[in-house]
Order: sequence, then C-alpha cells, then structure tokens
Amino acid sequence: PEEALLVRMPVGTARAFVQRTRRVVGAGRPACPRCGLPVDPDGHVCDPLDGA
Repeated sequence: PEEALLVRMPVGTARAFVQRTRRVVGAGRPACPRCGLPVDPDGHVCDPLDGA
C-alpha cells in the first residue's frame, strides 16, 4: 500500500485501547437515513445524493 501506519504498544495498552474503542463505537450515533453518515446531537446536514 502507498500509505501505512505501524503502531507499537505494550499488550496491556493495546487491550485497554480495544476495550475503550468498543465502548465508544458501541455508544454510537444514529445513521442518517438519507446519506448513512452519523448524525450529531445538534443535527446533521447531508449533501443531496442526486447532485441537485
């Protein structure tokens, strides 16, 4: 690949990162029924899908 990211961390740090990430993603935000992007608590403005 043209771009890559290599992260090195202790196993315990990696496990804590995964647990926190799962909690954050699990809390989630609802997806916009029109564009599928996450909707912020303050609302959401999505670009028209048809280019109009």
